[in-house]
Amino acid sequence: MPHCGICGAPLNGISVTSKLRGASRKRVERLFGGVLCAKCTAEVVTLASRIENGEMKLNEVNSKERNYVLQMIAH
Repeated sequence: MPHCGICGAPLNGISVTSKLRGASRKRVERLFGGVLCAKCTAEVVTLASRIENGEMKLNEVNSKERNYVLQMIAH
């Protein structure tokens, strides 16, 4: 079962069966879909917004979330 890269919660939107392989595997089509759960994705978006607005600094972000925040800022 796939799980979130930050909190470890199972990802509900991904179908994992032996019949579906490779490109035919169903994935969630959203930002960080298939990598982060919805709660962690919302947190990353919020943190990236705060950093861009100058309310926070990047070194104040948790190390697990930092890579995703950097990807969000670069996007």
